[in-house]
Amino acid sequence: MEIVDSQSDVLTEGIYIKMCNCLKKVHDFLVSPMEQDSNSDDEFQIQEIPSVEETAEIIANIDLVEIKIMGIVEDLQIVERSLRKLKPINRITKKVKEAAIEEVCSSDRRMVGGKAWTFANLVAHSSYTLNPNPPGAVERKIYQDYKERTNERINRLIGEAQYHKMDLECEKERYVEHHNELTQRLPIGSGRIEEAMLFLRGPVYDWDRVRARPVNFLSG
Repeated sequence: MEIVDSQSDVLTEGIYIKMCNCLKKVHDFLVSPMEQDSNSDDEFQIQEIPSVEETAEIIANIDLVEIKIMGIVEDLQIVERSLRKLKPINRITKKVKEAAIEEVCSSDRRMVGGKAWTFANLVAHSSYTLNPNPPGAVERKIYQDYKERTNERINRLIGEAQYHKMDLECEKERYVEHHNELTQRLPIGSGRIEEAMLFLRGPVYDWDRVRARPVNFLSG
């Protein structure tokens, strides 16, 4: 305060009063820190450094959150692979025809004489009736009905997978925000992190190089 008073003749009245108020806040904090308003947005507010135990708890929570995020990322990858594989039927290919005939036979190979899943083998080796319709019309209906049933099921699965993906992405975002909040509470550069790692009986390593590096799943 004496230094500030000695420069009062070169300081404007506003700067002088502001510096006096700041010095008073520092003095009051040092005398009784518990009486300070923790919600103050004053730029000169002094932040307490977490204790070793508190820092260790923050680190442990960060680890748990990162494990949870990695699990969500793995689930997202599974859902995305499923979405890539879930493709509705567009054309009646040979593979689609075989699947349709196998469905009609309930996968009983005896209905096709132990041979390939074809309409010709179905007619030749089973009591499958063609009714009064011509064989071509019956065969086409088998394939078209199979296509419609399969696409209905695939579209339902796609919708369910998309909803699940959105839920996972929202959950991931919540954990990422929590991760950011926790890392902001770490007393970087105070030596407290290293003490906390020893308290947790964890490895002693360079936090800035190993732990504080950008995490790939947080940038996705």
